[in-house]
Amino acid sequence: MNKEAILIKLQEYFDEVLEEDSVQLSRETTMQNTPQWDSIAHVGFINTIEMELDVEFSTEEIMQTNRISVLVDIIAKKLQ
Repeated sequence: MNKEAILIKLQEYFDEVLEEDSVQLSRETTMQNTPQWDSIAHVGFINTIEMELDVEFSTEEIMQTNRISVLVDIIAKKLQ
């Protein structure tokens, strides 16, 4: 799966976890510039990604995934 396809999937999962579709994800999206993406939403988002894409994040990786660009890059490496 290429990085663009990963971003599309992340948008689906993000919309599902937040139960709204008002946030358009891009590689520049961060927890800091997206008020809806709080710590509780982050846990649900990461859990959904792990289940849907059959990947597992380490604690260190989870701590780094507050930026969509980093999340896309980590997932791309895991799916190689």
